[in-house]
Amino acid sequence: TGKRKFVIKKSLKNWEIVLPTNLFIRIHRSYIININQISKIEKSNLNQYSVLLNNFNNPIQVSRRFYKNLKKLSLN
Repeated sequence: TGKRKFVIKKSLKNWEIVLPTNLFIRIHRSYIININQISKIEKSNLNQYSVLLNNFNNPIQVSRRFYKNLKKLSLN
């Protein structure tokens, strides 16, 4: 909010429980993303997926373990 910054240290598992599942999705052991910020989902030749987010230039790899979460969104 504004220019104020807050730091909260919690595990991603805790965030996964707290954040609303209709807005956030876990796609990797290191990433939970806002589904409203997904601009594109790409599939490589090796059946690996990556997510491109609005206002973020680097693609984020989707792990095989968490791909099923992304597939449930049926955004492909």
